[in-house]
Amino acid sequence: VGGTRINVARRTLTQGRAAGSSLAALFSNPDLPLDEDGCVFIDENYEDFENLLRYLRNDDIDHRYTESRNRLLIIARKLQVCLI
Repeated sequence: VGGTRINVARRTLTQGRAAGSSLAALFSNPDLPLDEDGCVFIDENYEDFENLLRYLRNDDIDHRYTESRNRLLIIARKLQVCLI
């Protein structure tokens, strides 16, 4: 993600809150394009994507920081992840 390697379970990206999203579709694809190290490159800001992962894993949005929440909303819309 943006040049930083993140290890995440595929189910985090395809099930639960991610189900039905373009992110889930990407990681459900058996022909998912991998780099020479077997990794997927996602061209997103690391902090924004990490914030999205935190939400997908723990239903955790840090409401104290408006900018953080706004950036989460932007990436969630882009990847079609529903924030409840």
